[in-house]
Amino acid sequence: YPRARGVGGSTLHNALINFIANTKSDFDNLAAMFNAPTWSYESMRQYFTLIERNL
Repeated sequence: YPRARGVGGSTLHNALINFIANTKSDFDNLAAMFNAPTWSYESMRQYFTLIERNL
């Protein structure tokens, strides 16, 4: 399987995915700030799941 390229390699890649997918309040705040419900955590969760399955 291809590995993440960059300083930290796959460790960095995994950390970014785990951090981004666990920031519910950040995504909900963005959705509220820009009146864009598609940016809410619940709306974005499907994309996090796709990323996790394809790693």
